Amino acid sequence: MAKTIPKHSLTFLCSIALGAVLFSPPTGGTAQARDIPPTININTQLNLPGIAGLPKDKKHVNSFSHQKHAETYLKGKAKFSSNPYTDEFTCAACHPGSTSREDLLSASPSTRLGEALNKQGGPKKLKKYFHGICRSCHKKLHKAGLKSGPTNNCKDCHGRH
Repeated sequence: MAKTIPKHSLTFLCSIALGAVLFSPPTGGTAQARDIPPTININTQLNLPGIAGLPKDKKHVNSFSHQKHAETYLKGKAKFSSNPYTDEFTCAACHPGSTSREDLLSASPSTRLGEALNKQGGPKKLKKYFHGICRSCHKKLHKAGLKSGPTNNCKDCHGRH
């Protein structure tokens, strides 16, 4: 009997499929707007059940402005990031260790994030891991007097539904 794929899983699978073109560079060396989903939902526990030991999801992020981060917000701001990246491949800011589209897509999201979490102390450090990427960059931008994303109010990221 065929299993029905839940809608949230289907959404995630579609975003993975889009990942095949997500970072495909045009002649200029950067991803094109039509290749990057405008928004994504970040719910690691739901979308990546292959990572054993994740804490219970309490605050996922809906409607994350993925495209704007990749194409606009991260450009020229590498010095504020916890992870090194270039304006030609901004993806490495949030996907540490990735050096190209091919490199990023060479492993499953579960494998890639699982390895990154293990370097940080294991799956129980998920919140600290994401805050180290997102929130710390936002705080550094804010401190420098630049426009930034949310820095202190949890609901600014986690309250979107």
